[in-house]
Amino acid sequence: MNARDIIRLLLAHNANPNVLWSGHSPLSLAIASGNDLAIDELLKSKADPNLQLTKGVGSSLCCAVNTAYELRRTLQARIALVDKLIKAGGNILMPITLGHGKRSVLGTAVDYGYYKFFQDQRIAHTPYHALSLGERDIYNARKQLLDRMGTLLREAVVLKEKQRLLDEVQHGIRSKSPSERFLYTGAGAVPSVDDIVEAKKSKGKTRSRSKSPKTEPGVLYRKPLFKYCYQCGRSVGVKLAVCTRCQEVFYCNKYCKVKAWNEWHKDECIRLIGKDNYGAKGRRTASPDEKKNADKDKEKKDHIVENYSFN
Repeated sequence: MNARDIIRLLLAHNANPNVLWSGHSPLSLAIASGNDLAIDELLKSKADPNLQLTKGVGSSLCCAVNTAYELRRTLQARIALVDKLIKAGGNILMPITLGHGKRSVLGTAVDYGYYKFFQDQRIAHTPYHALSLGERDIYNARKQLLDRMGTLLREAVVLKEKQRLLDEVQHGIRSKSPSERFLYTGAGAVPSVDDIVEAKKSKGKTRSRSKSPKTEPGVLYRKPLFKYCYQCGRSVGVKLAVCTRCQEVFYCNKYCKVKAWNEWHKDECIRLIGKDNYGAKGRRTASPDEKKNADKDKEKKDHIVENYSFN
């Protein structure tokens, strides 16, 4: 009889799949031990993937990205596990406590993943060229998993922002972009005639509406539902800077800004009046300064800079 059969037998006798032991739940223990059959059985029996775990464990998603358990699975299996937990209802935006005592902060499973990544002094803080081939494989695998987590978090936030826009339409609310001449369309916002008219009026001005918004009856200026890096997904332990165009997304460093811009944000951050620099295929081409910065970043290692002040 294997672990899955034992779990099935216990559940058949009304065992509670959502109890805690030493900070862990049955689901997190199955994740930590690498028993995918047990995970499937627990999820089928309504084990809660969002159960708040104690003693620094975080949640089931945190266990899936914890470097202490990475040798139990291949990279592809770890990514598949994260996707499985999300599909089972796992909330990647669930608040997770990082650190201990007075120096603890609230983040997400993405922040937890980076927190654990930086605790490995050898892998995280050694120059890439000085790592052995095996250590480079570990570094690359961890980075790919964190990239996947960042993508899932961004998708979750965008989904909530889309729902907010739908709710506004149902309640007759007309919200506007915090930028006068640019619009972020990643969450489904579309430019209105009033937006274009106001953009024309503001042409040549340098005042930012986000710094001194107008007050208009029945008009709501959009604010981010969740402040995070639009590329890597981190929300704590980093200094976030707003996109200078649409003023609705944030970045934690220049590398994330350039990468996100090149991969998707240049198609979401549109100018309300005038023309952007678009190439033959209709995609915006980078400005000379952007190309220069991108070339510099390509020469550097795909580097993550630690900034967790609560370590």
